[in-house]
Amino acid sequence: MTSIKYRPKQASDRSRPQDTARRKSRLFCPTCGFEGDAEGDWDHVSDADGTADVCPDCESVVARR
Repeated sequence: MTSIKYRPKQASDRSRPQDTARRKSRLFCPTCGFEGDAEGDWDHVSDADGTADVCPDCESVVARR
């Protein structure tokens, strides 16, 4: 008799959702509703207090690090 070992896939082996799913690295501007990728679509302004993510449409600061 042949035995088959079952090895569950690890979380890293699972297929990832298609690009239609929202990524966690998206920011939303509460002032004008602009939505974009945190790394590429927003203006990043550095000053003495850190770095601010600024909406490219209405220039509101949505995040500060």
